[in-house]
Amino acid sequence: MNTAPWNQKLYDIKVMDGIIYINDFRLIFFHFSGLRMLDKEAYTTCWKYDAKGFVYDYYIEVLRKKINEIEMLSPGFSQYFFSDL
Repeated sequence: MNTAPWNQKLYDIKVMDGIIYINDFRLIFFHFSGLRMLDKEAYTTCWKYDAKGFVYDYYIEVLRKKINEIEMLSPGFSQYFFSDL
């Protein structure tokens, strides 16, 4: 099962045992279209659809953890953030 920001409100999204389900089917793919990290705490999207909700929140949390890992290996590295907005 897959979904995207523009159609996720059509489905029942839930988590069981750390796995995301869409209408009782395991989520295989989520289209993270236009997601831009501004810094470790802030992000934006380049479209009108709401990016709030478990799927995005979970993904953002994973990104933050990975950013922390990168910073431990390379202090001061910040090229993963968009600075042209």
